[in-house]
Amino acid sequence: MKPLRILLLAIILASCSGMDRPDKDKAALAHALYDRADSLLRKGDMAQGHALMQEVHDIYASLPGYQRQQSLCLYQMAVEYMNLRDTTGLQDILGRMKALKDANPLNSSIAYDYYSVLSTDYTARFEEDPSNPGLRDTMLLYMKAGASEMERIPREKWKEYLIEPAWAYYNIAVSYDLYFDPTVRDSVSKYLEKAELARSYPGQDERGWMETFISTEDLRAWLKYYDGDYDGAKASMDSVLAVIEKVEEMSPNTVITERGEAYSFFVEMYSSLGQFEEALKYQQLLEENNRRRYNVERLSELHDVSERYQNEKKQAEIQRLRTLSLWRLWLIAGLSILAGALALVFILYRRNAQQKLYEMALEAENRMAEEDSARSSAKLILEKLRSDIASLPASNPSRKAALEALSRPDLPERAESVFSSAQKPLSSMDRKYLYCILAGLSVEQIAVLFNIQPESVYTVRYRLRRKFASSDLPI
Repeated sequence: MKPLRILLLAIILASCSGMDRPDKDKAALAHALYDRADSLLRKGDMAQGHALMQEVHDIYASLPGYQRQQSLCLYQMAVEYMNLRDTTGLQDILGRMKALKDANPLNSSIAYDYYSVLSTDYTARFEEDPSNPGLRDTMLLYMKAGASEMERIPREKWKEYLIEPAWAYYNIAVSYDLYFDPTVRDSVSKYLEKAELARSYPGQDERGWMETFISTEDLRAWLKYYDGDYDGAKASMDSVLAVIEKVEEMSPNTVITERGEAYSFFVEMYSSLGQFEEALKYQQLLEENNRRRYNVERLSELHDVSERYQNEKKQAEIQRLRTLSLWRLWLIAGLSILAGALALVFILYRRNAQQKLYEMALEAENRMAEEDSARSSAKLILEKLRSDIASLPASNPSRKAALEALSRPDLPERAESVFSSAQKPLSSMDRKYLYCILAGLSVEQIAVLFNIQPESVYTVRYRLRRKFASSDLPI
């Protein structure tokens, strides 16, 4: 009956559009439906979540003064298209967001949403084609444009508009760290300082402050480590762990990944300093944290049960709002409209079922094609890497050892397993570095092969690690 209820709502709104109906009733219903659509999307129910979010957008579009809410709906749909790597759907949403921005040139919150999505789109493009610095520069241009629009919005409105200023600055700082070799230290420091200053603002709750503190202070610890300020780096990362403890008291297991990253930091720092006893202590903590993390993932079904309960409560509230308007349907639509609606629902239900089966089959086919392509690409990269190294002068001190290490028969299988576990796209250069690391080549050998400084190899290892969910990697 759920499709019928949604259809009835559409009939109600269409039938009553010419009546003197208070806009606040429609707005209240739209707010409740937005919460429901947001919940569906967070659960991974893309089809229903998108359909309902589009319905909410249309309700807001019919109300005067709700352009900001329209923008939020488009933003939510854009995020899901980005997660699915659906560039066609994303470009459609970006076109609608640009049209909304152009129609409201003085609304900085709408412009902020648009530039946020546009910069994320260019980030994905650059990670797929890291040899194109123009994509990286355009990404940063729109990130900064979004930050500029955000700064025009009164601080007291940030909470109401769902804006997290620290993240806007932090994303720019991290980009200057991750996407430049060497890291643009001045820019990283500049925007990290802005993020640190923006961690607190009127109306922000304690949980939001702690989440931004964990990420910004983590990056601050790495900068101090690169500068050789080991005491300062330790103090910063200890502060991160202290805040993680507070978050876990409020919401257990939600920052278990961040805790693992902090332990990994200490393992790397103490290992580089030759303090292997301390490194071993944090390695043991890291392994225990990973075991906790995997156990938590096995309990995800229990979390689903709790989430379903909360969703049912929201659905009950939505149904209550709909019931208040049902009498208008019987007065205007009548039994003839209801009969037509039932027939239409049946047709839509069958089409929806067929569409879902088609989408599942298409998704499985695409996944198999992507896996075949990834394996083929990985082999070609390895062959190209061997060829490049073989062309180096015989006097190169790392040439012979590298060719022998990269010819090990078990290397392609090990590398494929590591590549498949990445949580973010790996560039061809990422894969070359990983091949060398998995082959057992030292930092100094890799530096000689790629004609770079050993410090740059450490930076590459740090960036690669951030592309994996698990820190338990041989890098």
